[in-house]
Amino acid sequence: MLEQEWSEFWWNNITGANLVVTNIVNSLMQTSSVVVEIPSDLPWRKEMRSVVEDEFRRKTGYTEMLIEIVDVADEMPLSLTPGKFLLERFSPSRDVMNGYRERSHKTIQEYIRENKVLKNRIVWVKGLTHDLTGKWAGFCNDYAHDTLENGCFVIETHDDVKIKENPNLCKVRLTDCISECDVQLFNSFIVEKLSGNSSNWKKYIATAAASICETDAEVSFRLLMCNNFHDHCILEDIGQLANSDEYTRRGADAGSNHTFAHYRNGDRNYLEQKLWKAQVQTLFPLIEMERIMIIRCYESELREMVTENKVMQFNNQITRPIELELGTLCHRMNTTKFSLGKTVDERVQFLHVCRNHLAHAHICSVSEVRELLNNPFR
Repeated sequence: MLEQEWSEFWWNNITGANLVVTNIVNSLMQTSSVVVEIPSDLPWRKEMRSVVEDEFRRKTGYTEMLIEIVDVADEMPLSLTPGKFLLERFSPSRDVMNGYRERSHKTIQEYIRENKVLKNRIVWVKGLTHDLTGKWAGFCNDYAHDTLENGCFVIETHDDVKIKENPNLCKVRLTDCISECDVQLFNSFIVEKLSGNSSNWKKYIATAAASICETDAEVSFRLLMCNNFHDHCILEDIGQLANSDEYTRRGADAGSNHTFAHYRNGDRNYLEQKLWKAQVQTLFPLIEMERIMIIRCYESELREMVTENKVMQFNNQITRPIELELGTLCHRMNTTKFSLGKTVDERVQFLHVCRNHLAHAHICSVSEVRELLNNPFR
């Protein structure tokens, strides 16, 4: 699949992302304008608008409705109010554009509605400063519309705007809908298309990319397309993307918590902790499963060891082989002549090292991850 197909898949099929689309469309269908609070680093924002438009038309059958994108930063002079700007931009005639008088007994919202200035239009407003967001939200709050033909608004903002929701105006906040779990689910669909990966590798790749990228599905997608997890640390690929010309603005806002911002600020520890979290989720269980497999495979030898020798672990005497931890096994191998064979002994030592890394909040190296995932005990 091409990136455009994956971006549309994200907004159409992943639960949290699609909930954003559904909430916007349902609000518009109820003739409410919508304030959409999005992060400045929103992934695939153009595709989001396109999917909203397609879903709106599919649900309503209003094929004649247009979504008009208005970039206030580029198109709206500071001297104009939202109402006067809309008259200049969308009036069907010069007479209508110049016909509103403030001394009349009607509001500019009523004038716009009566003259069908926004007929069959959904005005999607973006590029707003904090002050202008409040002005546009206030304008929309007073723009009553009993039918979709009168026009509706979608106000796209990065600010946490305090509004009193009512039948004319509602709010959709992306952070209430989209989580890292959505990105991990999205990643799982992508990695299924990547050849040469075992199921354990697929789980590791999907989880690691989601943990590092959090809710930025677009960056996560690009990371997966690098497909260097077998040979490179994921943080190296993050660095390449963060320094690319395409993503110079991603994570560039002051105080940004985006992965790229942490990388550019040299916060390696933060990024390693995100990777560590993913490794704990995916590698720790594999290590434990191998421990159990080794014990079951050599149960008779280990039972003899704990029966004939007093084996203490955490101040308790071990009586069953299944209770043996990797550290205890390593200690016996290192201090006595007990052995399960050179190959198994080395594997137990290796598993113990990896487990200690994770137990002490350190990441496993690329070579250790590769060894764990490519050569499990059989």
